[in-house]
Amino acid sequence: MKTKSIFKLSILAAAFLCAPLLTLASVALALVTPSGVALDVLNPASITWNGKEVMAMNEAIFEDVFINPEMSALHTIVPNIVAKQQIAYLGLLTMVGRSGSGCSPTSDTATATLTEKFWNPSPVTFRLEECYTTYNASFFVWSQNKGIKRSELTNTDVFNFIQERAATALSEAQLRIAWFGDTDATNYNGSPAGLITNGVNTNLVDAIDGFFKQIYAIVAADASKKAASITKNAGGTYALQAFDSTDTTNKVATGYFRSVLTGADLRLRGKAEKMFIVTQSVYDQYLEELEQFGAIESAFKLQTDGTNQLTYRGIPVVPFAFLDRMIDTIQDNGTKWYQPHRIILTTKQNLQVGVESEEALKELDPHYDKVTKKNYIDAEWLMDAKVIQNYMIEVAY
Repeated sequence: MKTKSIFKLSILAAAFLCAPLLTLASVALALVTPSGVALDVLNPASITWNGKEVMAMNEAIFEDVFINPEMSALHTIVPNIVAKQQIAYLGLLTMVGRSGSGCSPTSDTATATLTEKFWNPSPVTFRLEECYTTYNASFFVWSQNKGIKRSELTNTDVFNFIQERAATALSEAQLRIAWFGDTDATNYNGSPAGLITNGVNTNLVDAIDGFFKQIYAIVAADASKKAASITKNAGGTYALQAFDSTDTTNKVATGYFRSVLTGADLRLRGKAEKMFIVTQSVYDQYLEELEQFGAIESAFKLQTDGTNQLTYRGIPVVPFAFLDRMIDTIQDNGTKWYQPHRIILTTKQNLQVGVESEEALKELDPHYDKVTKKNYIDAEWLMDAKVIQNYMIEVAY
């Protein structure tokens, strides 16, 4: 698990933006508060202004963005979810058939259980607000229009940059809500005490109950869905939560994979498309163990696209570093992280994200208001997340 990163600063100062920052200018995207107050997206005051120096955006150094999987890579997207909608489950009919003879066989009493869940999508919005005067004492001034159009930024290099960063922020917001959503979210120092880092706005995660909230409920109802407790998660400090050489010698990650697989429902074990979704910390530890014991080459499987996929017993092991970054950012009590190492065995079909339309997940609305002379980027979408079949999941954390 990496030490606390720039993403904590990004969340605290910038609401929906978890994307990396421009090296020469700290980028701060801000969620408009209910009172309508918003912070400037870019903060030129964080760099030195000495007149005519850097004169264009392409002369600045852009920090690389983190590569996240597309929403559709690990999840099944279900469109046309616009209001509460039933998901009906038709259970199995088992334990029928008995010895008998004659013309009047005994009727079986077995029944197929019917259950249900509900899609309950919630609206999520963000607004980025920017005023041109922010740039009057910075190199960004060279990107401004002239005259009466000086206040309009929507066709300038600086606003194009903001839109690019906003697109990354948009996708990260959706992943964050899908996985860490909790309608009852509170901070560590809240009442009742919660899991969200002190100072982080709980509105960032309280739109829906995401995958982890549902997984915890599934495990609470059926303890067999949690195959193992990852010992390092119980460490009382960041250092004590880190895997070490002893863990490598003992092949702890390999052991956790074994427990999760053998503990899974036979229907999940029989699925050809099952996969382990893991934090980067678990992935790295598994690699350490494979390297130490000379088994790394046999653990990789050549894919049809020519790439190699790390596997455990032929099952893909998919590193989802986004989980590590969010745990680092929004589930840190100042001494340790909440469950920094996590393993989920499931299928893409079992992790569903309900949306009104896939297009809405990527749509940004940049616009300029002549009355206020301010520039805006808006986004709004409906979404929900569902673990579809409880038995099609097995975890360790």
